[in-house]
Amino acid sequence: MRWIKWFFNFWEWPYNAYGDFTEYLIMRNALKEPKVIDTINKSGLRINTLLSRVYTVISIDPELTKNPNTIWPAILEKLKPMNLVMADINVSDIVYPRIHRETESDFLIVLAPEFDYLGWKETLAEICKWFGYYIILGTLNNFLISIGINVIGDAYLYMLSTVELLPL
Repeated sequence: MRWIKWFFNFWEWPYNAYGDFTEYLIMRNALKEPKVIDTINKSGLRINTLLSRVYTVISIDPELTKNPNTIWPAILEKLKPMNLVMADINVSDIVYPRIHRETESDFLIVLAPEFDYLGWKETLAEICKWFGYYIILGTLNNFLISIGINVIGDAYLYMLSTVELLPL
């Protein structure tokens, strides 16, 4: 049943993909400003302007990594200054942290906009869906023509009959 809702809700993806793309542009434009670059560099973060993301590697005390219950509070404590920097450059509401463990006590923190609708899987699914629309509507049109109903031709003739031509 969920796929039926997905198939017939054809405005959801373009609307949400536009929102994702807008967030990407906001982040990209923010990371090009010299004041923002200075702020980020002073805080010890690095910038990847091609993908519009900010990243750094943080180290946690090896004593804290032995207990899994103490790792995440330590990481969140290290994220607080990064969040303040993102709030200072007015992008804290569109960036989300991705945390990857590099070594036993080192973690890669990537702050970037989340693209829920601009991934390659979502875009490919949307292209297949629109191709399905084309197949269904083309088949329906051919069926209607075969039984004597030419929807497109009749609509065109009706449109021509309602237009009044102005004398030259």
